[in-house]
Amino acid sequence: MFENVDIRVKLDKTDAAFVDIMHTDAEPLLKGDIVANIQCSHELAKPYFIASINDNDVLAYPCASLDDYKAGRCTSCGSGCNHMGYKATSSPSGMFVLNTGATYPFKM
Repeated sequence: MFENVDIRVKLDKTDAAFVDIMHTDAEPLLKGDIVANIQCSHELAKPYFIASINDNDVLAYPCASLDDYKAGRCTSCGSGCNHMGYKATSSPSGMFVLNTGATYPFKM
């Protein structure tokens, strides 16, 4: 969607020391991206972030690819997990995935 857009008008990894992105309906773009449920609603990004403040133990698992995630191969913290949202950190880096529940606080 933003592949051919000037970096001055889109979110980019050079915008800050740590850019935390929580995808709810897209492919990961940057290191440290978290993909929450493939193809869920953009409208859930805000409630997910709020839940991450109040109920901060929502772990995102490291994953090499979305294909690995779809095949169920990303279910442990082998190379280090990260938190979704408010408590996300810049280390470890990479792509992280998680499944969420249907209602607040969205934990599985």
